[in-house]
Amino acid sequence: MKHTERRIRKVKKKIASGLILTLLLVASFMIAFSLQLSTSAQGTGSSNAPALEWYKTYGGATGNSETYGTGCVIQTSDGGYAVAGWTTSYGANANSYEGRSAWLVKTDSNGNVQWNKTYNGDDFNTVIQTSDGGYAIAGASWNTTRSAFDLFVVKTDAEGNVQWSLTYIPSVSGGSLDWGGAYSIIPTSDGGYVLSGSVRDAPDNPGGNWCGWVVKLTANGQLQWDKSYQLNGLDAGAHDIIQTSDGGYAFAGAVLSSGGNGGKMWLVKIDANGNEQWDQTYLGGGGPTDSANSVVQTSNGGYIVAGVTYSSGTGYSNGVIIKTDSSGNLIWKQTYGIAGENSGVNSMVQTSDGGYLLAGYTNSVGTSTADVWVVKKNSSGNQEWNETFGTANYSEATSVIQTNDEGYAVAGYTNSFGAGNYDFLLVKLASSSSTPTPSPSPTPSPLPTPTLTVNCVSSTSYNSFNVQINGNLAFNGTGISGVPILLSYSADNGASWQSLTTVNTDTNGGFLAQWLGPSASGDYLLNATYSGSATYSSVSTVVNLAVMPFISRNANLAFSVESNATVSALAFNSTSNELSFIVSGPSGSTGYANVYISRTLVSDASAITAYKDGNSISYTLTSTADAWVLQFNFGLSTHQITIYLASKSTVSAISLNFGNWLWVIVVVAVIVVLVAAITAWFKRNKIRVVWNKTEEPHAETESVLFAPKQRRKCGEST
Repeated sequence: MKHTERRIRKVKKKIASGLILTLLLVASFMIAFSLQLSTSAQGTGSSNAPALEWYKTYGGATGNSETYGTGCVIQTSDGGYAVAGWTTSYGANANSYEGRSAWLVKTDSNGNVQWNKTYNGDDFNTVIQTSDGGYAIAGASWNTTRSAFDLFVVKTDAEGNVQWSLTYIPSVSGGSLDWGGAYSIIPTSDGGYVLSGSVRDAPDNPGGNWCGWVVKLTANGQLQWDKSYQLNGLDAGAHDIIQTSDGGYAFAGAVLSSGGNGGKMWLVKIDANGNEQWDQTYLGGGGPTDSANSVVQTSNGGYIVAGVTYSSGTGYSNGVIIKTDSSGNLIWKQTYGIAGENSGVNSMVQTSDGGYLLAGYTNSVGTSTADVWVVKKNSSGNQEWNETFGTANYSEATSVIQTNDEGYAVAGYTNSFGAGNYDFLLVKLASSSSTPTPSPSPTPSPLPTPTLTVNCVSSTSYNSFNVQINGNLAFNGTGISGVPILLSYSADNGASWQSLTTVNTDTNGGFLAQWLGPSASGDYLLNATYSGSATYSSVSTVVNLAVMPFISRNANLAFSVESNATVSALAFNSTSNELSFIVSGPSGSTGYANVYISRTLVSDASAITAYKDGNSISYTLTSTADAWVLQFNFGLSTHQITIYLASKSTVSAISLNFGNWLWVIVVVAVIVVLVAAITAWFKRNKIRVVWNKTEEPHAETESVLFAPKQRRKCGEST
């Protein structure tokens, strides 16, 4: 009997150990399964300013030599450079305007002049190298008979000798008001050329106004077509043109506002035959005319536009870069400059790292009336570095390219260096990844860029719209105090902006404001701008704010979403307690969203669950006096966000993909193996289970739960 009891105790211990081991294995697999639902975010870095390799000036001791247009410097097939513009120091153009001659300078890879030629036109604004090693150059030529400018195009061989030239007189429809000239020339896929510029009193837009102008030529300079473009009969011009991925064209320029009070940046898309497909305007309303001076098409079919804006309302200009979608709708914008001083962008090139290099002018930083200013932006429009070049007089950059060695070449004109008066200026910078080395004058003078953050808390009803705005301006974690922050908003995706107020930062760099705005829900952009100082460069931040009245239950309650991504399709399903919206933005950086939910709707915040593209996401929960605030980050792209205000069932909440099902199968398989092992052990030890059916067993009845099977002796009665 004692032997039996000992065996029973051993069996119970083994069974208990096996059950504990099974439970531990199941728990570990379930923990691993739940960990698959976690997410993470990544940040981005920046680059250092490149070294100055060399700079050269070209011009005579008397007279001026200047460059205009966005395409006046190119790198040639032999590694050298060609620079186009005009000069009064050389040439003998008898019919010129103010003694000018169109001028082309060819240099080697170190900027040393190999040859230069003047032509019987008044100026060149743009140059390209052709497939035969020659050049196509365009600008304007003064017509003494009409006292107006004509379009001027020259095709040369590799040594600058004229092969053919074209002076195109715009068709007269209103007397002598027909002027014309080209700012940009590009080769086309059919071997010809397309030029953009301005024309006055065009046949298809008569009345004496300026128009944007596009001219299509064959490879031999024969006119195929030309068309002019206006917006509501207002003066306009086309500054830079590109051929788009669909075979059509897009040009950037400017259009005046009605009444002549300033103007707006202008982006126009046309087909392969010059027919307008759409146009968009941006910014404006700040006084003088805003202007889009350069455009590139991005890999996703959108556009980057750069230029100058007076929209800050200070009366001074700022450089600006704008990102749009494939239809020209604004995605984001960045401005830079310093209050009380002027700056702007004349030329832009997309760099090999996906960012952008901008060149223009500023008297915001540096030491002169105006300096050459070069600014490097990443793919999201954030500044990586900036450089200025100049001394005591005027210098300006009109064109920039990326060179074959991953460096940069900047062309412009200067009165700070050279032979005297104004001269051509060519500056060579090393690659951004090169180690900067000491360089001769002009001395780079970069300014640090602070960090500007802005947040919104909103509530809406049919009778009011109230947004609480707070933010911070800091550099390296230290607040910048006592400086003005200009706040403005847009209700039309950035097409126009309305000023809200200007607030000053406190001792910690923080600022607070209240927006009692239009009594309407919808999607808004809120812009905060710091105009800069002698210590810091300017910075601007735009956040998206989507506001929806909660009509299904109570018209006085609302959801709102504030994000640095574009927020759209904000909706609520009262049946499923489901709030949904879409966030979108350029890939490669981190986005965030702050979702405000009224406490009246959700008393227990623990019931709230959030999902991105069907997968559970974690969030940080905070609260205000009347709202829960869900904050979460995500990799910028296009995502569907869904938030359930009540608990969602486990099956529907977790979208089991293949990997999830694999974990479930593994857990079940482990349980089956353990059960089979325990059963086999029972059989191997000849253990049986006898359950007593009587309440009180008698002496001859086995009364234990587990007992060894006894053999009956021979002759023993059963």
